[in-house]
This record gives sequence, C-alpha cells and structure tokens, in this order.
Amino acid sequence: MSGEEAIHQARLGVKYAKGSYLPILGFTGRWFTERIGFESNIRWDATLTLDVPLLEGGSNHAQIQEARSQDIIAELTFARLKRNVDQLVRTAQQDLGISVSESKAYQNAAELSLKNYEAQLKEYRLGRTSNIEVLQVLTNLQEVKRQWVASKYASKLDDVILRISTGEGL
Repeated sequence: MSGEEAIHQARLGVKYAKGSYLPILGFTGRWFTERIGFESNIRWDATLTLDVPLLEGGSNHAQIQEARSQDIIAELTFARLKRNVDQLVRTAQQDLGISVSESKAYQNAAELSLKNYEAQLKEYRLGRTSNIEVLQVLTNLQEVKRQWVASKYASKLDDVILRISTGEGL
C-alpha cells in the first residue's frame, strides 16, 4: 500500500469511528415456507430495530482518538518515506557524479600510461632501459586500464541506481 493510500485509509478510519456516535437503524425480513400453530397463515415477518448509543460515549471517544492516532502515524510515516527517497536520490546523484569524474581520471591516466609504455619501449629498443622496467610499466598500464574499465561500469551502475531511485526506470 502506498503512503498516500495509507493516509486515505486512516482518514476513512476516523470517519468510521465518528460514526459510532450515530444511531443504527436495522431492518430484518424473513420468509417462511412452513409454519406451525396459530402463525401457520403468516408467511413472512419483519423487524425494525433502532440502536441508540446512549452510554457508549467514552468507548466511542477512545475509538476516535485511536483512529486519529493512526492517521497521524500514517502521515508521519509518509513524510519519513518522502525524506528517505529524497536522500536516496541525492546520494545517487552524488555517487554518479563522483564515479563519472573518477572514470574520466582513470581514462586520462590510461592514456598517459600508454604514452609512458611507448616511451619505455623506445628506450628499451635503444638499449637505455631494461626489460624489467618495460614490464613494470606494462603492468602499470594494464592495472590502470583495469581500474578505468571498473570505474566506467561503476558509473553505469550508478546511473541505473539513479534512474531507479527517481522512478524513471531503465
């Protein structure tokens, strides 16, 4: 049940509880297929009742107060839910902004690592550096690329979370 529906139901509960002060008029009708005795010629009867709640004021008042309390609880619960959703959306927006900037930073780092690797490879071919240094630079390049890919998909996940939290869907 949505928060708005819960508030609506609680308000209807208050109206229902206020109705306990009103008298109740009832009607009952019966049809008989067979009767015995002096009523054998009478095939139906009806009863009209009127219940007036004269001495039930205290219990009626308590029921109304309880219904009002339920109404207040529903309103407060809905307000808390709205605050939680707003906070969730703000957090999702911040997370998306951070992950996008992180992804861009890793992309720049990957480009610089590639240039560094190419420079180290040139130096190796000229005999100015060892193969271990080239392998270290290559390992660094692969690690930066891995982090870039991970951050790129983290930003896509944050985008999906933001869309879901705003109710936009996928």
